[in-house]
Amino acid sequence: MNEITLSVPRYRREVGVVAPVEGGTVRVELGDDAIQLFGDAAGLRDLARWCLSLSDPSVPDGRHIHLDAGHTPLSSESVPLLIARQDSVNATPPSDPGGRDRGIRQTHKGARWEKQRMMMVRCLKNTHAPCLAAGLST
Repeated sequence: MNEITLSVPRYRREVGVVAPVEGGTVRVELGDDAIQLFGDAAGLRDLARWCLSLSDPSVPDGRHIHLDAGHTPLSSESVPLLIARQDSVNATPPSDPGGRDRGIRQTHKGARWEKQRMMMVRCLKNTHAPCLAAGLST
């Protein structure tokens, strides 16, 4: 059987979560009822590597990465993507215990884009209050 094999470096606390990329492209869109991912083969493998990196047993619960539009693997037309490690059985973020928050559609559109971008920068520096409140640390 032919297999596709991906590998990523082991997690090291002093470096954080890292994943090598091939330079593919992925576009994330917010549909009416679903988040939609479109990508070329290399982009989908790049996205898979980020998920694989976060799945390392040494990665602490709450670690996450932000993928920003226009930066590999996300296309410039993409909405930003946050991928988080959350080890609880119920993977609903603590800030939305009922899983009903659909406000994300508004978070990444129009005039709020720059505000969201700055929130990502603060999150990467461990100063983004919503991520800290939700237990998501970099």
